[in-house]
Amino acid sequence: MSIYKHEAVIVTTSGNDVNAIMAFRDRMPTDLQECLVGPVHRANHFYSFALMPHGSGNGYTVSENMEIMIAAFINLLNNLDNVEWAHIVLFDEAALNAGGDPSPYIQASSGYEFDGEHWRKAKCRRNISLQTEGF
Repeated sequence: MSIYKHEAVIVTTSGNDVNAIMAFRDRMPTDLQECLVGPVHRANHFYSFALMPHGSGNGYTVSENMEIMIAAFINLLNNLDNVEWAHIVLFDEAALNAGGDPSPYIQASSGYEFDGEHWRKAKCRRNISLQTEGF
């Protein structure tokens, strides 16, 4: 039995890093490229992107491939100079099954860490622990 965990990575960057993010999308498998939306450019020379994974009905293989994409994307973002990002879990069935709250939460971010009570400015960017093998 699989566990549903719906996730997204939201990014804001200056124009300098847009090309690196676009190149990342070009390297993604063709059937997954539509999951990386953007750039959206509205004001102050900033651009936004969202990596919005598949629905849970797409199957285990697609789900595993998207986990690799999320990890690789966050690793890329951690190596860029002018990005702020947040890896958001939108629904977590494991938390629900454990009697917890399945509500959205920030799993990791570029600029802030949760100390158990408050969000604080991070001393360094967080690395994600997912495998990026194969990408």
